[in-house]
Amino acid sequence: MPKLLKPVTRTDYEQLAAEISKYGSVRLCAEANGMARSTVQEWVLRGQAAGYNMPSRRLTHATTGTKVPQDTVRELQGLLKAKAAALESAEKKLGTLKMLEEHADKVETPSWVRTKHDGKVTGVPQLLLSDLHWGEVVDPSQVGGVNMYNLDIAEARLRKCVETTISLLKDKIHGQYPGIVVALGGDMFDGFSLGHLELLIKSDADILESFLRLQAALTWAIKTLADEFGHVFVPSVVGNHPRLALKPQAKGAVKNNLDWLLAKQLEIHFKDDPRVQFHIPNSLDCFYQVYGKTYCLTHGDQFKGGSGIAGIWSALMLGMARKLKRQQAVGRPFDYLCMGHWHQLTLSKGLIVNGSTVGYDEYAYKSNFSYEAPAQALWINHPTYDLTHWLPVYLEESKKKSDDWIKWAK
Repeated sequence: MPKLLKPVTRTDYEQLAAEISKYGSVRLCAEANGMARSTVQEWVLRGQAAGYNMPSRRLTHATTGTKVPQDTVRELQGLLKAKAAALESAEKKLGTLKMLEEHADKVETPSWVRTKHDGKVTGVPQLLLSDLHWGEVVDPSQVGGVNMYNLDIAEARLRKCVETTISLLKDKIHGQYPGIVVALGGDMFDGFSLGHLELLIKSDADILESFLRLQAALTWAIKTLADEFGHVFVPSVVGNHPRLALKPQAKGAVKNNLDWLLAKQLEIHFKDDPRVQFHIPNSLDCFYQVYGKTYCLTHGDQFKGGSGIAGIWSALMLGMARKLKRQQAVGRPFDYLCMGHWHQLTLSKGLIVNGSTVGYDEYAYKSNFSYEAPAQALWINHPTYDLTHWLPVYLEESKKKSDDWIKWAK
């Protein structure tokens, strides 16, 4: 009759453990008690599952022939499982990187920019058009009389922007250019999202009417610049004002935005004009190269803050660092970050922030922001010396003029 009985209580399992330890293994303990080894082993496993301190079943190492404790086996199995999980995670990350490589916006350079520099080319000018806020109405009585804006003024300022750009590049500098970049930086419309109901209610025209008027105005602008410079490259991103959703969204943010529709309509209009090329990505950032320098065009609403004593700089420096880190991780760093949104014309190391066409409005006045005249960014990239000319395009005559060339205290 077997000496061992099926263990039930803690005491039973302790006696089982002592018996196994006495013989040195489950097999020898089972043989000494006239029992099947599998039965005793099943009791050991149940004791371990119940949390009792049961002796380990010993296994033989396949290479050395030595006995390996079951605890060691479990530890090795755990390590192997962890390594397998880490390998699976690494493979997923590698797959993600490959997907980014395949589907992210490819940095492309227009064929006309590849013109060999012969010493006569001044460079490639870039005009950043953003924050036109087409349809917004600025009441001068609400901003201290420093600005006024409506659709008629918007059209006049856009025309002045194009004419001044041509004058600066052709008449003042007398440069030679292979073409011009006209970047559409978003917020071309104003107040057309549910998140900007105040602006929508006080808009100067219905949405579709404003859309058609802006489409016509930009069609004229691009054609005029193509006639003057031979080629026009138009990269485009969307802003936050023309979105068709209540809140900013991540998925489908580009195609759910009137800025995207506008750019696509312009692309369709110029599809048979080889002088005009568009780059309209499905992401919130647009990448392109000019003379080997990579530009990241974005609207700028991804960056938050800017109300402290440092102004916009805390938000911009933090956002720029994050965006650059993201691009470096996938092997696509950029040299310049260009954006609108902030309505403060700024040139810094690797950073270009645009002004606006709408100029100083009720929101800026209420927030006590510094006065900013309506202006758009214009600069020239030299094939050798990078950014050589910074030519802000001001859209209104300054009310403060001076006839003094220079003064100093005596």
